[in-house]
Amino acid sequence: GHKIPPHGITHKANIAALAKLGVKAIFATTAVGSLDTSIHPGEIVLLDDLIDLTRNQAERTFFTNDVVHTDVTPPYSQALRKAFVDAASALGSPICDRGTYVCTDGPRFETPAEIRMMARLGGDVVGMTGANEAMLAIEAGMHYCGASVVTNYGAGLTAAAIAHESVHDIVVGVAPKLQAILVDAVDGLKLATLPTRG
Repeated sequence: GHKIPPHGITHKANIAALAKLGVKAIFATTAVGSLDTSIHPGEIVLLDDLIDLTRNQAERTFFTNDVVHTDVTPPYSQALRKAFVDAASALGSPICDRGTYVCTDGPRFETPAEIRMMARLGGDVVGMTGANEAMLAIEAGMHYCGASVVTNYGAGLTAAAIAHESVHDIVVGVAPKLQAILVDAVDGLKLATLPTRG
């Protein structure tokens, strides 16, 4: 269920638990707003870069007391992205195969001025959870891939207000297609051949 607000998610605990279980790769999904009217609600955007505008320092790194500078180039695993693209292609499911994710703290939606700023910075979509999770996964040596379901246009891009109910309806409608792509992507992934991350 959708019970935990974005700012209440314990990203460090979740990624640490996955690392303890020996997880090597993560396919993550997010619901996002579009920063560009050419990226429409209902589309799946496979992320290739991110901009982190979050401020919760405690949830941003495992190295709070150590001087560790982690290379995050690129932030999303090329091997996992390829598996996702190949699966979508084989299923005949069109996706947008690149996009920059802008992450905010939430739980509120962004203002029209913030949407314009994020687009000018090079963002394509905006969400509230993906950056911290991606960075922590990289610090833990995991491959991480983010696929976003566009649920709405950002504030000010259209006259329509953003309604939680319509966001939910779009996610539910796209879920079967996204799940099919993920199942095939995982089936096509050869974990033994993944290079070391981190």
